[in-house]
Amino acid sequence: MPPLSPTGHAIASGGFHELGGGVKGTYDEWAETYEEDSVALGFQSPAICAQTVEQFVVATTDGPLNLLDAGAGNGWLGKLLKDSGYLEKHKVDMQGFDLSEKMLEGGRARGLYSKMWAQDICNSPWDCPSDLFDGVMCNGVLIYVKEPGCLDEFVRVTRKGGLIVLMFRHDGYPLFEAKDLELRETGAWELHHKTEDYDNFPQINTATEAEHEQILFNIWVFRKL
Repeated sequence: MPPLSPTGHAIASGGFHELGGGVKGTYDEWAETYEEDSVALGFQSPAICAQTVEQFVVATTDGPLNLLDAGAGNGWLGKLLKDSGYLEKHKVDMQGFDLSEKMLEGGRARGLYSKMWAQDICNSPWDCPSDLFDGVMCNGVLIYVKEPGCLDEFVRVTRKGGLIVLMFRHDGYPLFEAKDLELRETGAWELHHKTEDYDNFPQINTATEAEHEQILFNIWVFRKL
């Protein structure tokens, strides 16, 4: 394992599940070294998620494109989208929320989001109107969520025809599968695209094939119907 901060090492050693202080406490504690540790680990999903947003969530009018970053943390996805030129090209108005106020401090400091607020993804309704966003992205968050019903909020805040871009680890999607299928069957959304499998932390040498399978992920793109 590459050199990490003590908090980063503890989280990585635990399969990237929260520490004893819960999700909020874990990320409040990790905020200062989160990005540095993530780069050291080769954390792939932010870049793949941002690239998927760039590919599929594109402006269809001359007006700004409204984008929500659910579980925005320190705004890393926003930075990637800025660096690629996506935000300027599509005149993006980007908002974001996160459970950790410490992580949000870093996100606000980037100056890329018109609004960032503290929000538990499982507490509905979220603090934003229905049918607002052309795209909603969520990376590295749902592995910590135990309430699949939160997917209803992704649908609610997205405009008809808008896209919802979600990162699911292989060990996380099974909890959400029944809800995903329910939303498809009831005509709330449809699966638009799913990436190939990616190794989320290529710098970590997992001991077994089963451990390696746990940290594989896909980016799923759903269209609101």
